[in-house]
Amino acid sequence: MTYAAIVRRNTWILAIMLSTCAYSIQCQSATATEVGIAVGDRTNHKIRIYRFSIRRPWNLPESIRLSEPWEAKWQLAVDSWRPHNANGSGLQAVSLRAIVTRRLSASGHTWIEVGTGPLYFDRTRSLSRLNWGTHLQFDSHVGVAREFGPDYRYSFHYALHHASNGGLDSINPGVNFQMIEIVHSYY
Repeated sequence: MTYAAIVRRNTWILAIMLSTCAYSIQCQSATATEVGIAVGDRTNHKIRIYRFSIRRPWNLPESIRLSEPWEAKWQLAVDSWRPHNANGSGLQAVSLRAIVTRRLSASGHTWIEVGTGPLYFDRTRSLSRLNWGTHLQFDSHVGVAREFGPDYRYSFHYALHHASNGGLDSINPGVNFQMIEIVHSYY
């Protein structure tokens, strides 16, 4: 069985394993582990994206550590990219990205964020014959988020994304899409 077939068949098992890992990490640390579920959409290419992610503060060395209201995080995500209709096969992806946030309000409950990082697809062709050129893509985003709920443990995120292979191949369709995400913070 190929690596791509294993990823395709075990995406949700991997998501459960990541959530278990996130829970065990947060039990060992005083900083927040954030677990998110997102859905995205790109109607021009008729793509729907589902994402499960884990975010953690990035413990940077003191010499380059960001100060308030800035914060650096990393995010590990598992995606499932599906066509809106039943035609064409979907893609599975794993991504790791660096995210920088800046709190906007005095209370600190609203912020903007930018992020980028590699995105690895299990195959290069699918989604109604869209050819990505390479397995390795790059996903960049800019977004806004707002905390809510008891003790502000939940947050709602809206982001605009761009995924492409950055010119690694002459075939580089690039896709712009938007995502909404609900995140729960574990302290």
